[in-house]
Amino acid sequence: MAPCDAESYLQDLDTWDENQAREMARREGIELSEAHMDVICQLRDQYDNAARHPTREAC
Repeated sequence: MAPCDAESYLQDLDTWDENQAREMARREGIELSEAHMDVICQLRDQYDNAARHPTREAC
């Protein structure tokens, strides 16, 4: 499992994978469908892209 902080947020997105997401959901009593995984992966990619390429705010 990828390391998480005290609030269960991933500390390093590069160590995350779909199996980890499914396992974390299973522990909460949730079964993730392929549609769930599509959304999770899209959101993860958007977050990763924003973190690597932050937008500049206009002054």
